[in-house]
Amino acid sequence: MDKLRLIWEGYPVSINKRYSIWKGRNILSKEYKSFKIDMTKQFYYQTCDLTKFGKSKVHVILHVPSNFDSDALIKPIYDSLQAAGIIDNDSQIYHGEQIKDIQNKRGHATRIEIEINEVIT
Repeated sequence: MDKLRLIWEGYPVSINKRYSIWKGRNILSKEYKSFKIDMTKQFYYQTCDLTKFGKSKVHVILHVPSNFDSDALIKPIYDSLQAAGIIDNDSQIYHGEQIKDIQNKRGHATRIEIEINEVIT
């Protein structure tokens, strides 16, 4: 497989809610874990029994409110691609590109479009 297109719709967790403090240590919050699980499941159901990508180029279009920190979404997207078995390891993403498309109003679901192309070496 040399190309894949995925779509995720939902409510992303803000960077400010990514961590909780437990016994003086930062841990991932329940809200963030739930968000990542949802994203992983949506990716997995779109790609059941897919051969994994190796070295990849990932193009992401984020349809988010204007005040949303789009950089904060990239790491959970990459982690979810790995958890869903689409890529072997997010370190195999050799080229990442993101576009922030401001169409949403605050409080509305976010739509993320992802295109993955395998890099032939």
